[in-house]
Amino acid sequence: MDAASGVLTVKFGTADGDIIPAKDLFKVGAAVVITYQAKLNANAVAGEANKNSATVEYSHNPNDWTNHKTTPPSTTTTTYTGKVSFHKTDVQGNALSGAQFQLLDAKNNNSVIRMVKISDGKYRPATDSDTQTVDTLETDNQGNLTLDGINGQYVLKETQAPAGFDSPVLASVGFTVNVDQTTGAATVSGITEANKLAEAVTNDGDAVHVINARNLTEMPKTGAAWLIIWIAAAVIVLAAGIMLVVADRKRRVNA
Repeated sequence: MDAASGVLTVKFGTADGDIIPAKDLFKVGAAVVITYQAKLNANAVAGEANKNSATVEYSHNPNDWTNHKTTPPSTTTTTYTGKVSFHKTDVQGNALSGAQFQLLDAKNNNSVIRMVKISDGKYRPATDSDTQTVDTLETDNQGNLTLDGINGQYVLKETQAPAGFDSPVLASVGFTVNVDQTTGAATVSGITEANKLAEAVTNDGDAVHVINARNLTEMPKTGAAWLIIWIAAAVIVLAAGIMLVVADRKRRVNA
């Protein structure tokens, strides 16, 4: 298989494809079934039908293996892919440019996915033939980050907050892109973020809102970070209460 040209060669007979020495092994009229798998390349477009065109070039004369015919192109296989957009803001809703992320493969031990930059704030997964790849994704001037050509379970991990933000906690957003291979419809679901720093945008089916807090007081009070603080505070209060009870008992004993 030559991945660059998309040519799969199957040779019968000798190494150069001469079937004549072994023609008794290949009966006239016998079926030849070739099954293959292919990946979408850099030309795939999210939301559109990406058609796979295949032709078969074959030798058909057992007395002359160089005599070939070619079938008409077949485009019966259609593949769809999806996309997701993120919008990065502060807690007041102001767009934040320059936030940096990595895209992780949730199905493969959260390994980092290599990407290709299409334009500012827009990226796609790298193919085997791509040489200019990145693993750091950055929001554009409007705070937008679009990931094109994806389908599956992922984690978008923030690695650096925008300039001017000393965020106590950075977002780590789990999400799933589901693409219906019959209709091409793509949905984004399963959005999770332990500190409540991300949520779906209700008026846009493929968008996710991600926020940066400037300090701990701006963090959502129902998130994991504040839960730890509440638990720690409760433990301190409980310990203080126990100490007061013990002190009071000692005072009564000594009275």
